[in-house]
Amino acid sequence: MFDEIFQAVRTLAISHASPYTTIDPGPLPTGNGLAIYPGPGYNQEKYFDRGGTYRVSIVLNGKDDDLGDVLPALSTIHKNLSRSKTYPTDTGWEIINIETGTAPHYIDREESGAWLCGSILTVEFYVKGV
Repeated sequence: MFDEIFQAVRTLAISHASPYTTIDPGPLPTGNGLAIYPGPGYNQEKYFDRGGTYRVSIVLNGKDDDLGDVLPALSTIHKNLSRSKTYPTDTGWEIINIETGTAPHYIDREESGAWLCGSILTVEFYVKGV
């Protein structure tokens, strides 16, 4: 289930990642682009039917020779995902909300000149009980 939620958020993020057309799984892309990987999470509420609500962090990083491409792309993803009125759902889970856990920001600059930027999406979801 956690992998399904991660993939659902990745798919949503890709739809807002212009000028990039994909988001690589992992901590950093090999070239100019974006990357995403699951971070820690926790159970917010537990119900008698073994269902509950969870919050997980999903790290979204970018690398590009042009800071004017990577930082706006991360910002657009955060803006659109946190303002969405509908989120993905499946038979066993439902995303309730996506918020900015850490705003897009500068991390470092590689010797090659590529800018490294990062951010964290916080995803709240409900898991149906048994």
